Amino acid sequence: MEQYIEFASNHPLMVFGTIGLIAFLIYYESDQLLSGIKGMNPPDLTRALNDGDAVLVDVRDGKSFKAGHISGAIHIPSAEVVKRLSELKRHEGKTIAFCCNVGMTARSAAKAAKKAGLQNVAVLTGGLEAWNKANLPVVSR
Repeated sequence: MEQYIEFASNHPLMVFGTIGLIAFLIYYESDQLLSGIKGMNPPDLTRALNDGDAVLVDVRDGKSFKAGHISGAIHIPSAEVVKRLSELKRHEGKTIAFCCNVGMTARSAAKAAKKAGLQNVAVLTGGLEAWNKANLPVVSR
């Protein structure tokens, strides 16, 4: 036990950094579990879109959306999700999946949509980066 105390006193930044990182991971993981927002990987999202079981909402800015997006995605910038909720409510029986570049903005938009009353909400895990890494197609306009 003395060795642990000596190590901690000799390396306080490392110890507090590790404790902080562990606390952040616990918070992040518990937030994901408790939010009721499921993550969908690219193959699962592709299946759901092809089967007509999901609708995809791209929450990136207009420039990024035009540069390349998943075919059939509805473009609603993240700041407008709650204002344009009526557009999404007509798809209520389907999974409404949100995507962005890496997944963080989409998660915030999905939380806002869930809080505003949408039930079956998901996020493309890893965002368009994961989609591109899986060599899945994007369209541009």
